[in-house]
Amino acid sequence: MTTIDRLGIQGIRSYGPEQEQAITFTPPLTLILGPNGSGKTTVIESLRMATCGVLPPNSASGQAFVHDPRVSHVASTETKGKIRLRFLRGNGTKVTVSRLFQLSNKKGANRVEKQQYKQFDGSIEMKTKGEKDTHINNKCAEIDKLVPELMCVSTAVLQNVIFCHQEESNWILGEPKVLKEKFDAIFASTRYSKALEQVKKTQTELKSTIKDKERDEAEEKQLKKHAHETTQKLRKCEADKTAADQKTERLDVEIKSSDSKISKCNEGLQTLQQGKDHAKHCDERIAWNHKEMQKVSNRITSQMDDSKEELLKAKDEIEKQLESAEDSRKKDKDEVEKTREAKEKCGETLHESESQLSRATAELDVMKGQESERLKLAKIIADQFDM
Repeated sequence: MTTIDRLGIQGIRSYGPEQEQAITFTPPLTLILGPNGSGKTTVIESLRMATCGVLPPNSASGQAFVHDPRVSHVASTETKGKIRLRFLRGNGTKVTVSRLFQLSNKKGANRVEKQQYKQFDGSIEMKTKGEKDTHINNKCAEIDKLVPELMCVSTAVLQNVIFCHQEESNWILGEPKVLKEKFDAIFASTRYSKALEQVKKTQTELKSTIKDKERDEAEEKQLKKHAHETTQKLRKCEADKTAADQKTERLDVEIKSSDSKISKCNEGLQTLQQGKDHAKHCDERIAWNHKEMQKVSNRITSQMDDSKEELLKAKDEIEKQLESAEDSRKKDKDEVEKTREAKEKCGETLHESESQLSRATAELDVMKGQESERLKLAKIIADQFDM
């Protein structure tokens, strides 16, 4: 725990620049009493300036904080002020913080006096029992950060709680936004909020990165799936090509068989044509026989005077001749019918062979088209995958 041990003030507010005025703080409590204008508030302002480096309100940018040289007992155009604070750290280290100031009166244009405030670099001296003393001379901004760290108290707590100026003590009734900023600083939630924002930002970036990775993974899976499907299609096309080649070979065999059947049908057609020619010849012969019979009938002009036995005998002979001629005609007619039946069978066989030939030709054209499409598809796939 840090405790304030001693405060020295010189040339600040109502404290003159001739001699340093020191206050020793005794634990557990130090009371400061005095009439108005005796410098009680200056003690708080000096403690605040020594620890936080913050000027009090209504100090005219420091010109009203340093003792005015015009009211000094010693005639001078400038006043040098000094605040020296000593506090004890929890480990027993004595830390002394010194801050130096200067207020000068200078004549400007039209011989009008103008005051100029200046703050010099501060110093920190640390004394630890049994160790070498440490001196730190640094800029004010760095001293302002280092002192609260040495006191183990945040700047916001020192400025707004412990050494809060009486004119700023009503900050808790201020604007909500300002109030929130002060509370965030006092409870050190600003760093937490920034860290939380950084965590959220990092989380958003990681989510975005994960989404990109997932999208890339999905695209790679899609490409892999497409490649697998293409490979399957290629294998299927190769299998279809093999089946088509086998079917083509089978169709070639069937075409050869059909050609053999067509040859047989052509032979049957030739036989049928020969039968037609023979039947025509038979019809011509029958017609000729009828003409001859008609001629014979026309030549009979009178009845025969032969006896009945002779006529019967002649009749029997003529009937025998007629029966022989009829038998010959029937044979010729049967041959004609057989020839016609053979012709019809050959026609049916020819028609069936022509149908088979047409189907086989159509299937062959389809298979050639499919084979061409497969070859094109295989070429496209090979070009796409550099196969």
